[in-house]
Amino acid sequence: MRISKIKSSKRTGSIIKIILSIILATFLFTVIAFVWGVDLTKDISLLLVGGVIVMGLSTLFATAMDSNESNFTALFRTSILASIVTVSFLTLESGSSLLLKSQLPQTSGISSLEITMFIILLIAFGAAAIIQILAPALSVKPSYRRIAIHLRNGFYANAIFDRITNALNVEGKKDIISKNY
Repeated sequence: MRISKIKSSKRTGSIIKIILSIILATFLFTVIAFVWGVDLTKDISLLLVGGVIVMGLSTLFATAMDSNESNFTALFRTSILASIVTVSFLTLESGSSLLLKSQLPQTSGISSLEITMFIILLIAFGAAAIIQILAPALSVKPSYRRIAIHLRNGFYANAIFDRITNALNVEGKKDIISKNY
C-alpha cells in the first residue's frame, strides 16, 4: 500500500546523461581514492573491484540524473550516498590490507591470462551496468521484453545441461530408487 503512494519519475534514456553518470562515478571514486591515499595502479585486483564499484555507482547516478524530474537535491543525495559507499569500501580494503599484510605471501606478478580475465570481467560488469541503466527506457519495446524473458531464464542453460547429462531420465532412476527402499 505504501509503494502505491510513491510517485516514481520516468527515465528519459538520455545517452548524454548516462555517459555523464559513468564519468561522475569514475571521478568520485578516483578523487576519494586519491584523498584516501590509495594507489590503484599498484594492485590490479583493487583496480578491478574499484571498477565494479564504479559501475554500481554509475547506476545510482544515472537514476538520479536521467529522469524527467531530475533536480539538484536528488543528485546531492546520490553523491553523498556514493561517497559513503566509496569511503566504506576503501576503509575496509585498507584495514584488511593492513591487518593481513604480514600473513599473506607477496605475489610475484600478474600473468597476461589474469589480466585478460580481469578485463573480461570488467567488460561483463560494464555491460550489465549499462543494460541496467538503459532497461527502464527500453522496457516499453516489445523486442526488449522478449529478450528480457530469455535473459531472466538464463537462456535455458539449465534445461540444456539437464538434457546433455540426461538428468531428467526417470527410467534409469527407478532401479536406484527401488534399491534404496
